[in-house]
Amino acid sequence: MEMLGNLFKYENDKLYKKNKRGKKWTCCNDLCIDRDGYIQVNVNNKMYKLHRLVYKFFHKDWDIDFEPYKNQIDHKDQDKLNNTIDNLKLVTISQNCQNKNTMYGEPIKGYCFNKSKRNKPWAAYWCVDGKQIRKSFKTEEEAKDYREKMVIECNYYRPCIEL
Repeated sequence: MEMLGNLFKYENDKLYKKNKRGKKWTCCNDLCIDRDGYIQVNVNNKMYKLHRLVYKFFHKDWDIDFEPYKNQIDHKDQDKLNNTIDNLKLVTISQNCQNKNTMYGEPIKGYCFNKSKRNKPWAAYWCVDGKQIRKSFKTEEEAKDYREKMVIECNYYRPCIEL
């Protein structure tokens, strides 16, 4: 990645890459999107997610290859295609997991109903250090209230969206 500064430029909130001949710039935002919804860019025969390259471009000391699973970059607005530097933030796994509003196309509320649990069918859940914690309740209201309490007590990460 030493050549990042020579291979790339950042203009108008977009990252551009020089072609193989080094004469033409290609906008990385126009490249293919992977199955997870991220733009991938080939750098020296290795694929990188565009948001990681943009972050690296502005944070030269950050090691893009050091434990990528633990060393995560969050899209503050949850839009995987918004790779402007102002929308990116270095976060922990736990923080990145919490900045989701849907899973499998369904909204994430932090509590759910499980009909197989007769006595306490409602569960509240949250993430701490990448691990999900869950507690069961008799009513939806109890589960919802407890989850809100744990969000505050655990200093739960809140997305960086400015309202």
